Amino acid sequence: MNLLDRIDQRLNDTRYRLQQSDFEDCAAALIGNDYPGLVPVTGGTDHGLDAELVKPNGQVLGLVITSSRTWEGAKKSLRGSLKSARDHKRRVDQVVVANLAEVNRQKRIKLGAIAKEFKCELIQVYDRSWFANAFRDDPDWRRKILHIEGGAFSLSRSPRGARPDEHQLPTLGRDELLDRAANSDQDLILWGVPGAGKSHFAGRLPGALFLERNTAPERLLDDLLATKPEFVVVDDAGGRTDDIEHLLHARRAEKLKFRVAVTCWPHEKEASADHLPDALVLEVDLLTVEEIGTLLRERGITRTSVIAHLLQQAQGRPAWALNLADLLVQQGAWQAVWTGQALRDQIRAFLRRSKAPAEAIQLLAAIALVNDANEDQTRTIAKLLGLLHELVTVGVRPPGWRLGP
Repeated sequence: MNLLDRIDQRLNDTRYRLQQSDFEDCAAALIGNDYPGLVPVTGGTDHGLDAELVKPNGQVLGLVITSSRTWEGAKKSLRGSLKSARDHKRRVDQVVVANLAEVNRQKRIKLGAIAKEFKCELIQVYDRSWFANAFRDDPDWRRKILHIEGGAFSLSRSPRGARPDEHQLPTLGRDELLDRAANSDQDLILWGVPGAGKSHFAGRLPGALFLERNTAPERLLDDLLATKPEFVVVDDAGGRTDDIEHLLHARRAEKLKFRVAVTCWPHEKEASADHLPDALVLEVDLLTVEEIGTLLRERGITRTSVIAHLLQQAQGRPAWALNLADLLVQQGAWQAVWTGQALRDQIRAFLRRSKAPAEAIQLLAAIALVNDANEDQTRTIAKLLGLLHELVTVGVRPPGWRLGP
C-alpha cells in the first residue's frame, strides 16, 4: 500500500487512538507556518482556545483544535470552545478551526454559522485532507501522530503551496471545460494567464495526482504502480521538461494507463506541445464578474464598494481575488489592498515564478513607482525601456490597464 493510502487508512481507522495533546501540538506547529506569531495556549487553562494571535489592530484570532474525525465532533468542538471562551470573557474576533473530519464547502458554511452565533468570524478550516497532505510532507509529525514510516513520495493530491481550503472552494464556470477534459482520451495542456485557476481546475480532474518536482525516475515508477492515478498533473510545467519526459518514459515502459495534464502560462504552451504533441489544448479562461463576485462573498466580503474594488483588481482571475480577499479578512491589510500595492506584489511574485525576464519585472516596478498607469502611460514607460512585448508575453497587465488593438 502506498504512503497516501496508508495515511488515509490510519485516519479512517476509528480503532486507532490519537492523542489529543500530541495532535494539538502538531496542529499548532503546522498551522503556525501560515500565521506567524500564533502562540499555543498551554497548561490546561485555554478556556476554549488552543492557540491565539493578537493582531496589530488589536483583534484576537483564536485556534480551536480537535482530533475528532467525525463531523458531529467537529461541530461540537467549535461550539463548545467558543462558548467556553465567551463564558470566561476571552476576546475572540476571528477563529481558525483544525480537525480530522472531512469538511466540504457546505460544512464549512455551517461552521461559519456556528462562529457567527458567538459574534466571531470563521477564517479558515484545516481538515482531514489538509492534514493528510501535511503528514505526507512532514515525516516527524507523521511518525509521532500516526506511527507511519515512509520515504520520499513523488505524488500528492494537491499542488505544492495549495491553499488549506483548496478542496472546499467551489469550481465556478468550468463545467464545460471539465466535460471536454473528462470525455477525451488525450493528454491535456491547460494554459491560461496567472491566477486563472489552472491548478485548481487540474485538481478537479478525476483521479488526479500532482507530480513533485525533480523526482527520481525509479521512485516515480514505484509510486505510479502503487497509486494507479487516472491523471498525473505537472503543475507550472515551464522548465519541467525532465519531469514530463520521465512520466512519458514510465508510461511507455510499463504500458500504464494514466493521462498527463500540464498547466502552463500562455507563452509556454508551444513548448509543452513539443513534449505532448497529441494533447488536447484547453484554455482555462478568466471568470465572469458574477463568478468572481460569488467567490468574494463566500470569503466574507459583502460590502458592495469593496467587492467592486476587488473585481477591478482581480480582472477575472480567481486566485488573485481569493488572495486579496484573504488579505482583507484574515490580515486586515486594507491599505495594501486598496492602494494596489498588494496586487503589485502578487504580480511580481507571479513573474518571478514564471522566470520572466528581469526586464518585465523592471517594467512593473516602474509602474509601481507611479502608483498606477493607464494604457498610454504604460506604453510610454515600456517604449522607454523597450519592454512592452515582455509584459504581454507572460499575460500580465498592471491594475487598471487594458491592452488596446
